[in-house]
Amino acid sequence: MSGSRRATGGPAPGPPAERRAAHRRADLITATASGLLATLLPFHDDPEVGPHESLLGHLARNNDQWRRPALGDALVVVRGPDAYVSPGW
Repeated sequence: MSGSRRATGGPAPGPPAERRAAHRRADLITATASGLLATLLPFHDDPEVGPHESLLGHLARNNDQWRRPALGDALVVVRGPDAYVSPGW
């Protein structure tokens, strides 16, 4: 089992790369000198770029996050399906 589950109780479909490709958006979070910055952005999962795949995204010119240098690594949060889960699940 993949470790993630759907609200219906079954395992999430497909390997992680297929699940990322299905959602096509993620939160990009970076630490900067002025604090944390987060942006929900579209992305493309490219298995041909880099040794472990690459997420290619686009920040709009008026989004300040691209102007501020990140201090260290960035975090990308890919959200899964969003639904109500009953207490009896």
